Amino acid sequence: MHTFQGVYDHVHAGDANLEEIGRRVILPATFIGSPRDQFQLYQDSMAIVRKYGKPDLFVTYTCNPNWAEINRELLPGQTASNRPDIVNRVFDLRRREFLDEMTKEGIFGRVVAFVAVIEFQKRGFPHMHSILWLHTEDKFRTAEDVDTVVSAEIPDPVREPQLYETVTRTMMHRCSHRCQPDPQSGTCKYGYPKPFVEETAVLEGACPRYQRKDNGRVFTATDGRTYTNRDVVPYNPYVTKVQATHVNAECCFSIGSVKYLLKYVYKGHDRASFAIDIGGHFDSAAPQAPAVNEIDDFVNGRWVSQI
Repeated sequence: MHTFQGVYDHVHAGDANLEEIGRRVILPATFIGSPRDQFQLYQDSMAIVRKYGKPDLFVTYTCNPNWAEINRELLPGQTASNRPDIVNRVFDLRRREFLDEMTKEGIFGRVVAFVAVIEFQKRGFPHMHSILWLHTEDKFRTAEDVDTVVSAEIPDPVREPQLYETVTRTMMHRCSHRCQPDPQSGTCKYGYPKPFVEETAVLEGACPRYQRKDNGRVFTATDGRTYTNRDVVPYNPYVTKVQATHVNAECCFSIGSVKYLLKYVYKGHDRASFAIDIGGHFDSAAPQAPAVNEIDDFVNGRWVSQI
């Protein structure tokens, strides 16, 4: 029975060549980044949802190449992009410290469960996506609760000069071709610039509509572009001031963030398959593609970036 079940599983796994039965090479779930590892992590996360319900906070912690710990280790003439070893080491140390602040010290409230993943991009620096489940007594239920954790406004440059400098440098959404597929329409897929809102509104099953008052605060960048509260990415004032980097903090009231966290981050690496026809013809009598070998597929198709 076990032998028949193995044949049945193989046939229904998408492999049409039955001659290759018994020769499939797979990557186990213990190999980080493999399809089975990704699926297992997603199932574990959904088990947390089943026990604790919808998550409460979604936080994205981004590496800052201008951190003093990075710059003081660079040789003359070097930039952060020249030393990915230093960048990744500093980022790992700082994100571990920040994760402890959230989960153990409870800067957002008592955490009963959390999931965190690291995303390495082709361009740009690594960042950590994390979602938190808070204790029942510490959940954000009202607009006032949300305002104590998340802000979406430019801070007062006189009262909070350090926070103002960090927010205007790292937390302003600058639209580019990546968020505007059609530049002529001027439509940002993230919805920026956001409309002005006099007070925060908690929406059922969606992220809150954060307070963005039309208070006249304007920031003009070096390129001449002007930004207002409509362009601010939601952040936590304390974390942004202390960490001096881009830290997007948003209250979430749906399980969609869990799907984003694992299925989007672990969607797989960009890759392309192609064949070269030498001599102007294709030999139809050539042997069929070799047996499925997930190790070769992963190694040959993986993109390893500079950072």
